[in-house]
Amino acid sequence: MSETPNNNSNRGEILSALVILILFISMVSGREIGRLYSTYDEMKGLKVFFKVTEEEMSNYLTDVLEGKDPNLNFGISIVHPEIQNEAGLVTSTPDYAKRWFISLTLSPIVVNQPAVSDIEVLLSVEGEVMTRGLYNFTKQNVSLFGFVDREVILTVDDVPRLRKAVEEAANQYGGEVEVTIQGQSRAHLLFLETWLPFTVTRYPLVRLPDLIIEDSEWRSLDGRPIQEAESGQRIQVSVRYSNPTRFHSIQENVTCIIYKQGVPEPVLEIIKKIGVASGLEASYSFFITFEEPGEYTYLLNWRDLQYGSLDDPDIITITRPQ
Repeated sequence: MSETPNNNSNRGEILSALVILILFISMVSGREIGRLYSTYDEMKGLKVFFKVTEEEMSNYLTDVLEGKDPNLNFGISIVHPEIQNEAGLVTSTPDYAKRWFISLTLSPIVVNQPAVSDIEVLLSVEGEVMTRGLYNFTKQNVSLFGFVDREVILTVDDVPRLRKAVEEAANQYGGEVEVTIQGQSRAHLLFLETWLPFTVTRYPLVRLPDLIIEDSEWRSLDGRPIQEAESGQRIQVSVRYSNPTRFHSIQENVTCIIYKQGVPEPVLEIIKKIGVASGLEASYSFFITFEEPGEYTYLLNWRDLQYGSLDDPDIITITRPQ
């Protein structure tokens, strides 16, 4: 018995409706899957902020040298990639938050916030790993407008090795020590998971950095080394300084003290502010015009340090004009 035209029409309508339904479900599913992986990409870009000041790190290393508690307490904040600092918490809206606002008026879209849990951390001094640890935290969503705080305590078991590394670095780099904290935080989004790596390197000081005087000598105004000059002639004490640190610039008020042979008291003092950028050298000159003939030498003083010696002086002889 053949189907009537009416039955054929109904079947065609049902098939068309099924095709439309399948297309709609595919479109919605594809949109949701795309949104899920878009949010996953955002999650991989979450920022990890290391919350400890250089002063706190300096105090920690100083305590280690003095034999005090070798534990380092610090905080970590995990925030959305758009947030640059805490001020951004009230001025930036993450993309998934924008989608949440849109969903209130357009469609019932489910917005999934990323969450973070465990943190793995290791502490290195001058590239040498001193300790590492895995810290278990329960999952916590990264707030739309806030940040997730974690408090971590690093314990160093081999304190003598840590103290040796700090002392050697301080001696080599003018009191400066390279400290690196690196690790990763576990991030979650539904069934997806990733690790957020972070690395922070600081150069705290365990003592005030010192300028290093590489050399100094008497020179003429045109830069030639000299051992003799005429009275009334303008000459200079030229000094080459270096800064042994890798991060900190150094500024010091240096005093050039001039002595005349046979006279116990200085005949002249010249003060100059010296500045040298990290890892570089710089030359400065102290200009002098002697009026009286005789033999003269100099000492360089800054803070409680001194360069030069009256027992082995760098002498220039001043003569009368010919």
